[in-house]
Amino acid sequence: MKYEKYSKKYFENCASKIETSNLLRDLDSDIALELKSTIAKKMEEIVSKLNQQGHSLKQNVDIEDFDETDFCEHHDDEESCGFRVGSTTTVSSGYYGVSELDSESEQ
Repeated sequence: MKYEKYSKKYFENCASKIETSNLLRDLDSDIALELKSTIAKKMEEIVSKLNQQGHSLKQNVDIEDFDETDFCEHHDDEESCGFRVGSTTTVSSGYYGVSELDSESEQ
């Protein structure tokens, strides 16, 4: 991640709320991508230990969301998922007055 892109000075120089909002969205995405690899490695460790306890969890390749790590035991038909272990990460950043939610709360 290019941290300079998210400096306080860079945010202060945004010309509009839309520009700030776009930059915040990019920041959320960059943070989520960095977290994804860390969380994925830890989930693989956890799943390995659960599999040592008799489970047969495998990574669910049907899930392609960048914020989700999902493992499941497939039934014999390979269509349905039995036992499931997953992780979903939410990243949120913002400045007061930039979000639509801030505008609604003022009314």
